[in-house]
Amino acid sequence: MQQYMELVHELTNEFDVFTLTLVRRGQNKKADVLKKLAALAFDHLRKNVGVEVLTKKSIDEKSIVAPIVEESPNWMIPLVKLLTDGELPADEKEAQNIRMKAPMYALIEDVLYRKSYLDPSLLCIGPNQAKVVLQEVHEGSCALHSG
Repeated sequence: MQQYMELVHELTNEFDVFTLTLVRRGQNKKADVLKKLAALAFDHLRKNVGVEVLTKKSIDEKSIVAPIVEESPNWMIPLVKLLTDGELPADEKEAQNIRMKAPMYALIEDVLYRKSYLDPSLLCIGPNQAKVVLQEVHEGSCALHSG
């Protein structure tokens, strides 16, 4: 900065009137914007973008996945019975437990979901489905990408 000031003092002799004013940072926003615009390189805007037109669908038919059937009664059965028929288990302690849990669940198109306030509802699955999901995550199409 000192070298610039010395050059300015040398050049002041060539002018009739000369004034040097300090411009504070808050008052120099327009100059900062102009400097940034001048420094931008617009080379990336000149690149061409290739467009490929697809003549046929990449997926012709929907693939139908066979649902996994839960063979034995599981933890979801009492909740589904309560939400559909209002039926509670005979055991009073278990019935109270199910009554307390029921407001956290919803039955949508005969499928049980756990409600969430900020996130989407979570699909409830039984033990057999859980085994398949874990196997798929660890060994199937998600293998090595589970993080």
